[in-house]
Amino acid sequence: MNQPKKNPSNGYLIVASKSKSFYYSALNLIESIKDYHPEADCCLVVDKDLTDDRAESVPDRTIYTELQGDYRAKLWGMWKTPYDRTLYIDADMECQHEDVATVFDELGVHDMMFTELNEKRDEAFKNRYFPAGKFEYNGGVCLYNSSNNKVLSFMERWWRLYTLQKRDEWWPTDPATGEWDLKSYGEREDQKWWDQFTLWYMLHKEDQWSDLSVGVFKDDARWNNYVNYDVYGLQPENPVVFMHHSASLNK
Repeated sequence: MNQPKKNPSNGYLIVASKSKSFYYSALNLIESIKDYHPEADCCLVVDKDLTDDRAESVPDRTIYTELQGDYRAKLWGMWKTPYDRTLYIDADMECQHEDVATVFDELGVHDMMFTELNEKRDEAFKNRYFPAGKFEYNGGVCLYNSSNNKVLSFMERWWRLYTLQKRDEWWPTDPATGEWDLKSYGEREDQKWWDQFTLWYMLHKEDQWSDLSVGVFKDDARWNNYVNYDVYGLQPENPVVFMHHSASLNK
């Protein structure tokens, strides 16, 4: 792990796991953030076997996961953040505007902030609906108050519950039968890979998180703008800060 001299309260967290393409993209993302915000402090969370010497020189600090290519190592990384306030950003993104330096002002009174999944974006995001509800938040960007121990507990729970979900070891149950409730929550093969489902369940079904304030970025598409948004006319009012290349990256 890097041992930087400074320990800033605000930082940018990028996680790269499973594929070298994510590692290369993560390095590009960090460099693009520093192009527009040279004072930014960036932490790379990465599977060590993907790295070269740039893992210690490009980011300000590096945390090695030892998770052996986990599909959602990003949740583990969000829990392990070294910052008091953290902006998590998917590795397959690129910074395009100097307003990146103002992002921590967006948190305000909230504990966590996401970009939104909504009806206008249904064509761009398939399968967000299930009988009991719908995905509401996009996990590609998350700004959170990581100095709050309850927020960190939330991140740990998100990581652990999703891991059980993905391994077929957990699913919401029918109170009447104790069996997995496929009627209310949909077929597992449709939902099991989505950390958005775990997030939805925790926020709607686990009372211990009810006092956490969760918000959506103002003009949120500028903070998580997918390359396919142009096709659907989903452009923000202000210049794009983070372009998301998810639809174009060979993962």
